[in-house]
Amino acid sequence: MKLLLHLHHLLLASSAFGFSSNGGGGEKIIVCGGGIGGLSTSFDLRHHLPKDTQISVISDRPDFQFTPSNPWVSIGTRTAKEISVPMVEACRAGNVNYIPGKLLKVDAAKKEAHVMLEGEKKDTVLPFDYLVGATGPKLDWKGIVNPDEHFNEDMKMAEVSVCTTPHAESGLDAFKHLVKTGGGPIVIGAMQGASCFGPAYEYAMILDHELRSKGLRDKCPITFVTSEPYVGHMGLAGVADSYKLLVQMLADRDITVLTNCEINKVDRKAGVVQISQHVLPVGEAEAHAIAGEDMFPWKASTGKQKADLPASFVMLIPQFKGQDCWKRSSKGLANEHGLIQIDEYMRNPTYPHIFGVGVAVAFPPVEETPIPTGAPKTGYLIESMGTAVAVNIREMINAKRRNRDPNPINFRRPSLDTLCLTDFGGTEGALFLASPELPPRQTAETVRGGVVKLAKVAFEKYFLFKIRTGDADPFYEKFMLKLVGIERLEHKGRGLLRL
Repeated sequence: MKLLLHLHHLLLASSAFGFSSNGGGGEKIIVCGGGIGGLSTSFDLRHHLPKDTQISVISDRPDFQFTPSNPWVSIGTRTAKEISVPMVEACRAGNVNYIPGKLLKVDAAKKEAHVMLEGEKKDTVLPFDYLVGATGPKLDWKGIVNPDEHFNEDMKMAEVSVCTTPHAESGLDAFKHLVKTGGGPIVIGAMQGASCFGPAYEYAMILDHELRSKGLRDKCPITFVTSEPYVGHMGLAGVADSYKLLVQMLADRDITVLTNCEINKVDRKAGVVQISQHVLPVGEAEAHAIAGEDMFPWKASTGKQKADLPASFVMLIPQFKGQDCWKRSSKGLANEHGLIQIDEYMRNPTYPHIFGVGVAVAFPPVEETPIPTGAPKTGYLIESMGTAVAVNIREMINAKRRNRDPNPINFRRPSLDTLCLTDFGGTEGALFLASPELPPRQTAETVRGGVVKLAKVAFEKYFLFKIRTGDADPFYEKFMLKLVGIERLEHKGRGLLRL
């Protein structure tokens, strides 16, 4: 059986890269990663590139999982199966090859990817002409919490996460235990260096609603702790009236908020979360946020104060860094955090035949804040990156086949529009639109209401449908989004992206 499995994986890798007896043909493209970035990019590549191009997706996960639905998994309104699509099924629908394995490193100069195929003990070297890094984040918990350890009832404190679906499943067990034992103090938030704040707000308000529905909210004080300089900053320096909207929604739910915070330690034994808070003159930041001014008085800080927050249940969003495979790869591919370095066309400046997409790429913060924050990479923004990659690789392939240099005029930049749909519990939801993500912006909007909650549910079903059918950007989606001024690619002449 082991021998058959070994032969199966070698055959799969060989056929994917043209080592079969017929000699293969066409350029070889490897997409590393089977998440939103990896699959949407591979589908776009298949749509834009010549039919004889060989596109292969490498992933060490058997299923695609729709990460934005993880908060629902964590409170039991979704199951992991309901938000998953087998990679074999997805790649077959998208007419791309699926290679189950883990990327170990990339030799950019030799154009070789070193991969540990599933069930193997030695790495396999796969050649490529172009490679796309879409491996997602390495979650940097800084040794403070350990959500990888599945919750069990012997734990004195639940440390949960919604960053992965297995984490969310563990969180569901922790939530059931919280209900079973009659509640306890809860701390939810985003750690220093975090760039994904939406799920923290979302989880806090979903959890609030669930606890109220079970008659336990008065037994579960909730404290929201964030590295943001003010509520609603979201790593974006705010979006329209996000400050007012979120301050009001948190206040309506009696959720205590602490901003400008670092998490120092989660002490299971003592049942506390130890924090340091960067102190600003009372009211100054809030006053500036309400006035909608661009600059905040960060230099006016009066220092830090420490506090111990009682907690029996903790959910934190960590800093996202790059996977270790990029640190092991050719010098110049990634920065010190293992994030792929890219230019405005999603290409690596040192090795322009290598591209980066999604959370795996280095992205500048929108602004410097007292406690470090990063810029988020939402689903639509990631899809826009993938579309730009596909169009730009097409230009490079066309130039190569016609024995000419690629024409810079034909390269396209992603629009980098951020569109975020959130469920805030019950029938409440909120939409945040920043176009583009990095200011100055053409459009900045927030919308609150039950229609947004319905839109998020519909979007989940629609995105999973796209994965199952292998079509990342249907014509009707383009048409509908264009009606509201949202497009994946930047219009030529709009100006350089500030990457």
